[in-house]
Amino acid sequence: MFKVKTMASRFVISLLLVLLIATSVLAGQKHIFVAIGDGMGIEQIGLLQYYNEHVFDAKTNMTSIMKDAVIGIVRTGALDTPVTDSVAASTALATGQKTNTGMVSMKPDGTKLTTVFENAKKKGYITALITTDMVVGGTPASFAAKAKSRKEYDSIAEQYIAMGVDYIIGGGMMHFVPEKEDKGKKIAGRKDGKDLLMDAKNKGYTVVTKLSDFEKLEKASKLIALFSDKEIPFANADRDPTAIPSLQEMTEKFIELVSKENKPFIAVIEGARIDHANHNNDAAATLEETRDFDGAVGAIYNFYEKNKSNTTVIITSDHSNGGMSFTCYKEKEKTICPTYEDLHNFKRIPFSFEKALKTLESIYKGIKSGNPNMSDEEAYTKAVEQLLDEHLVGLKLSVEDIKALRTKKVNLVHQYQPQPSVLGRAYFPMIFTSWATSYHTATPVLSLSFGKGSEKLKGYIDNTEIAKILFSLVD
Repeated sequence: MFKVKTMASRFVISLLLVLLIATSVLAGQKHIFVAIGDGMGIEQIGLLQYYNEHVFDAKTNMTSIMKDAVIGIVRTGALDTPVTDSVAASTALATGQKTNTGMVSMKPDGTKLTTVFENAKKKGYITALITTDMVVGGTPASFAAKAKSRKEYDSIAEQYIAMGVDYIIGGGMMHFVPEKEDKGKKIAGRKDGKDLLMDAKNKGYTVVTKLSDFEKLEKASKLIALFSDKEIPFANADRDPTAIPSLQEMTEKFIELVSKENKPFIAVIEGARIDHANHNNDAAATLEETRDFDGAVGAIYNFYEKNKSNTTVIITSDHSNGGMSFTCYKEKEKTICPTYEDLHNFKRIPFSFEKALKTLESIYKGIKSGNPNMSDEEAYTKAVEQLLDEHLVGLKLSVEDIKALRTKKVNLVHQYQPQPSVLGRAYFPMIFTSWATSYHTATPVLSLSFGKGSEKLKGYIDNTEIAKILFSLVD
């Protein structure tokens, strides 16, 4: 009888030990999301909320989940200036230390900084970089590479493969494949002749460059998915949804794939082109890019809702940009303010300013080709008139505006993007959106945090404090 009890006790103890070990393994399988709206300030989030509500009758994820978030106000300055760039800000987020603008996870004296991805890899974490920028852009690069200059794109791409970043999704294919010629025309690529995609395949990566192949993926423990040579095109009609996924779709596919791996992971997900649209003072593109980022936030939060016990989510920005405001103006002593119906006017802008200017250049070259004796000024004016008639319907440009577009010069020291800024100012009476600058600003940004560690990101914080939480989570 004593032996039976002893055997039974041993069985129960063994079973409890197995359950305890299993529980501790599952508890250790942490999921960490860092979602970065590049250049996204509270002004973009606020305007998006109105835009979604009154144009699409839809909710905005970031404002909907805010009531459950730990809210922080984040100081973003770099080591050398309060007005940071993306790479210095992201170095702070990735390493917990400040550096000068332009430097990738490296001190000004050349000292290489340890990134949270390096520590995560040592602990067996899956790592992921997902962006609408080139994947070798400043923000993702800071988590997985070291460089004196953010423009060392080819080297950054090699460092990703060497580190073994598990999921790399976005644009920037030209930095992974060799330069080549097709019918006498050079196709952008690496000048050193290296084919990193082939190297990656040999190291066990699944490599896709077509949306149809991306959508069909059911399993991939290591993935490189690149959909454009440079950045992913802007969301407002520039991007072909049958060929290039949105950030939300990239995020959803990543979650689908990584959920099958049963391993801890840390993912950096960047809405990069919010920043690019802000630089261009292109409010419609800014809204659509922020809307896409918000869709990715929705996908992340859905995952968090199902896995609260072991998931941490941090939603923030690297810096603010542009000083955007949705506001009023005065005409003939009368103050005119936007109505909610005026929010629909953003949809009247058919594509990004970037595409508008490329279209204008194409029209101009066509006119000059057919009329070689026509002066440049006359041909350009005709090209502008055609652009407005056929594409930018309702926009009015003055003689001074057309001259600024043609000469690429504006008498404003805070505008380094003269052509887009002309369009941004000209659209003001239609969309009621003004810009203080085309540069980054030192304005603090928002952070929304959920899960373990988030309680320490409350109130006014420095961006380096976010990194400290990330390091504590993976250690």
